[in-house]
Amino acid sequence: MKKLLSLVLSLLCIVSCTGCVARMLDVGGTTLPDPSKQQPGGGLYTVTAGYDYGMHRPGLATMLYSSSTLFFDLPEGYDPPVAGDEFAITYTGELLIQESYPSTVVITGGKVIGVTAEPAIIRQVRYHVKDKSLTLLDENGEEVKIEGGISFPEYYIIGDEGKYAELSSLTEDTELYGSISYTNRMSNGGITFSGLYLENPRP
Repeated sequence: MKKLLSLVLSLLCIVSCTGCVARMLDVGGTTLPDPSKQQPGGGLYTVTAGYDYGMHRPGLATMLYSSSTLFFDLPEGYDPPVAGDEFAITYTGELLIQESYPSTVVITGGKVIGVTAEPAIIRQVRYHVKDKSLTLLDENGEEVKIEGGISFPEYYIIGDEGKYAELSSLTEDTELYGSISYTNRMSNGGITFSGLYLENPRP
């Protein structure tokens, strides 16, 4: 009986350790498979800045990078970052992502050797209280018709300290600033906004 109990406990221990290893994702250098940019024993990994609204820090918006905490130095001009900013990180060694929330990126046997950025596109928009819609504005403040529709978050950022509010809390039509990632700037003729701001986040 003792041998059986010992065997069961050993199996549970092995399964538990296997589960820990499974929570580490090895992304290698496959995010952007460009052989000319690959580094020996490393790779190129891209992330997009975006907000967590209150789950990580209750009541505050937290900037994450493809759902991970910051693991590289932001390039000059990108601190603070804007939702939709894209960063390409060149590294040596092995890049692992710990599956938690927010996730953590770990580089073993190497380091980050370079970071390049593609800034989010900032556009002025108008939120309509009556039908809870968003319209794009041109340089003269005139509304621009978008055939494919507009997707946007339920919240907008107030200031630069992580404060945010629900769009539904607005009581009158309000002009805001929307940020769009360069990669996802247009989809099927429509626009997907990465973030909305009360003030221009990058004047």
